[in-house]
Amino acid sequence: MYDIKEIIEYPDETCPKCGKKGMMHIHHNSTGIMKCNHCNYGVATTEFWPIQLDETIYSLIIRKIDNISSKELNVIKKIINKSYPEIKELLSSGDYICYKGKADHIAKYLKLLKDNNISYEINPKYDYPDNQIEYASSYSYIDI
Repeated sequence: MYDIKEIIEYPDETCPKCGKKGMMHIHHNSTGIMKCNHCNYGVATTEFWPIQLDETIYSLIIRKIDNISSKELNVIKKIINKSYPEIKELLSSGDYICYKGKADHIAKYLKLLKDNNISYEINPKYDYPDNQIEYASSYSYIDI
């Protein structure tokens, strides 16, 4: 819904405290704030995107790579805690499940693969828009 930060002025919206018109809505990540431009009355709330609430365990699968480049190896090494020769062997043998986790945790690894044009598959179907994937991939708590 809100990528980084969004401020929307509502000049005709009435403040519940002072009764004057002129409210501002501020959105940052999953926080929403409604604030009066006159008396500074404000209310804050949180909003969560579906990607943050999804409890499904997904499998992120890297598709078979016959001639893996050093760039691809370096990217995949950030996801798979194995040596370069092991990664080469795993991916030349066939598809490899590199991570299992919830939707918001998968996002960081998915972004890494997408940004580097590495072929992947996710099971079950992972149908989140790019802005939610981008948002969830920015979380700092995901271990890589």
